[in-house]
Amino acid sequence: TRMQDFMRFPLPFLMAHLIFLSLLTWGTLIIEAWMFSLIWFRKTRYTVLALALMMHFGIDLFINLPVFEWVFMSMFILFVYPDDLAKVAAWIRQQVTNKLGPASVLAFDGKCILCVRGVGFLHRLDLFRRIELIDFTDHKNHDRLIDFDFARAQTEMLFSTKNGWIGGFRAFREVVKRLPLLWIILPLMYFPGMTNIGDALYKKVAVNRYLLFGRCDDGYCEIHKGGAA
Repeated sequence: TRMQDFMRFPLPFLMAHLIFLSLLTWGTLIIEAWMFSLIWFRKTRYTVLALALMMHFGIDLFINLPVFEWVFMSMFILFVYPDDLAKVAAWIRQQVTNKLGPASVLAFDGKCILCVRGVGFLHRLDLFRRIELIDFTDHKNHDRLIDFDFARAQTEMLFSTKNGWIGGFRAFREVVKRLPLLWIILPLMYFPGMTNIGDALYKKVAVNRYLLFGRCDDGYCEIHKGGAA
C-alpha cells in the first residue's frame, strides 16, 4: 500500500493508522485460510466467496495490478454449484423476457444437416433464449407456425418479426441482433451492398444444401435436434 508505482487511487486516511492496517492484515489471513477450508462446505461456501470477492475487488480498487485480481475473481465461478447457476440464468432470462417480450421464432429445415448444425450453434450462443427454434418439416409444429409460407421455407430459413416473416440473409441478420456474442460482426452486415452479397451467397448455399452437406435420412439429425431444441 506504500508503493507509489502500483497505486491506482489515493488511499483512504484509515490506511495511515496501524490498527486499521492490522485489521486488514489479519482479515486477509483469515479469508485466505477460509478459502482453502470452509469453501468446501456448502453452508459456508457462498459466504467465503463473497468475502473473497470483496477482498480482491478492494485490492484491485487501490492497487494497480492490471488483470491480476480479475483472474482470481473470474475463477470463483468454478465454485458455484451448477443448479444455482441454472437458477440465476433462468431468472435473468425471465427478466429479459418480461422486458422484451417472448422469443422470436426461427423456422428451419430439420431434414438438412447444415441447417440442424447451424441452429444448434446459434442455440448455444443464445444466452437469453431470445430465439425459439422450430423445425417446420415436423408436422407436430405446424400449429405453432401462424401465417407461415411452407413453400418459401423450402428455399430459405424464416424468422418471425413484428412485420411478418423474413428470410435468407435478412433473417440471419435479425438473428445476430438477438445474440450479444455475435454483435461484433453486426456492423459488417450493414455495409453498403452487403445485403445483396449476403442474399446471393445465402441462396447459392441454400439451393445446394442437400448436395453439399447431405440429408438427415440416417437419424443423425434426430440426435442433434434434441440438443438444439
